[in-house]
Amino acid sequence: MRRITWLAASVLSAAIGWAGSAGAAVMPFSDNFDADTVGATTIPNFTTGGTAIYSIVQQSAGDNALQGASNTNSGSEGISFSNAAGNPVTLTSDARLTGLVNGGTGAAANFGFGLFGGTADFSTGSQYRVLLGTIGTVGTLSIVRNGTNVTGTISGSALTIAAGTDYTLSVTATPSANNTLAFHATASDGTRTTVFDYIDSAPLTGTFFGYRTATAAAGTSETVQYDNFSATLTPEPASLALIGLGGLALVRRRRCRCD
Repeated sequence: MRRITWLAASVLSAAIGWAGSAGAAVMPFSDNFDADTVGATTIPNFTTGGTAIYSIVQQSAGDNALQGASNTNSGSEGISFSNAAGNPVTLTSDARLTGLVNGGTGAAANFGFGLFGGTADFSTGSQYRVLLGTIGTVGTLSIVRNGTNVTGTISGSALTIAAGTDYTLSVTATPSANNTLAFHATASDGTRTTVFDYIDSAPLTGTFFGYRTATAAAGTSETVQYDNFSATLTPEPASLALIGLGGLALVRRRRCRCD
C-alpha cells in the first residue's frame, strides 16, 4: 500500500509540476493583458528583448492589448518556460495591424512569434522566428532560424495586408523520436489562411517564447496590437502513460481504503 501511495504522489508531481528555474513560467499560459496598466512599457510576465518598443494600450472598454510600434528597429517580449522541452508546443495570438507606412521599395516590416530563444531577444542569438511580412499588398509567412530564412512548404491562400486588419497567428512545434522538430504555422486575415510547414533536423533548445515586431528601413513603420496570447503543450505519450498510471494508483488506493 505504501508503495502505491508513493508511486501516485511521485508520478503526479512529475506530470503536473515540472521543477522550473527561478522566474520561469509553466505552460499552459495565457495573457489577454486586460489586467495590465495602460501606458506601461514594462509588461508583467514578459521580459523585454532588444529595443523596448512595446506598451499596453486600450482597444476598447476593459479590453487591453500589447502594442508594438517599430520604426527602423526591432523589439521583442518573451517568457521563459521551464516545461517546454520534449513536448509539442503551440503559440496562438490575435494581432491587429493598426498602422503601416512603406518607406521604400523592398523595405522590410514584419511581426509574429519568437520560439526556443536563448534569451528574450528574438533578433540575435539562438532563436526561431515565425513572421508575417507586412510590406506590399500580400502577406508573406516565413520562418527564420538564427537570422536566416529557411525553406519550407507554403500552402493555403495569400493574405491581404492593410492597416486596420485583424489577424490570427498560430504555430505548433512538434518534436519527434528521430530528433527533429516539425513546425506548422498559420496566419489568417479572417478570409484567407496561409500555412508554412518546416522540419528542422537540428532543433534549437532555448526556453523563451513570445512576440517580435520589426522594421528595417528608414521611413518604414508599423504598429501592431497583440491580444489573447496563449502558450500550451501536449505531453508526449510516455508522460500521458505516467499520468494514467498515477490516476490508476490513486483509484486502487481509494478502493483499498473502502474494503
